[in-house]
Amino acid sequence: MVKCCSNFLPAFSGNVPSALKSKFPLAKITHLGNWYEFTVHSDPRWCCTYLLDATDPLFIEIGKAFMEQQLKGTTLYSYFDWWDRNIDVSYQ
Repeated sequence: MVKCCSNFLPAFSGNVPSALKSKFPLAKITHLGNWYEFTVHSDPRWCCTYLLDATDPLFIEIGKAFMEQQLKGTTLYSYFDWWDRNIDVSYQ
């Protein structure tokens, strides 16, 4: 049971910097489009995140390293928020 006021830390959801694509060219990384046409002053630097596919072996490697760093903190609870702003590319 979760105690009142427990802290939750984020888990790795697959969002990665664009530079990862050049460092790992065989990784399944998708360049997502605008989120509901949202950009900051139409500047492409502030839109269109890159998402590492959860089936790619690199996802486990990065996710494990991410969680190891998080667990050096203060809690054992974690969450991730993958779906709320992303479109399933299998429907396109």
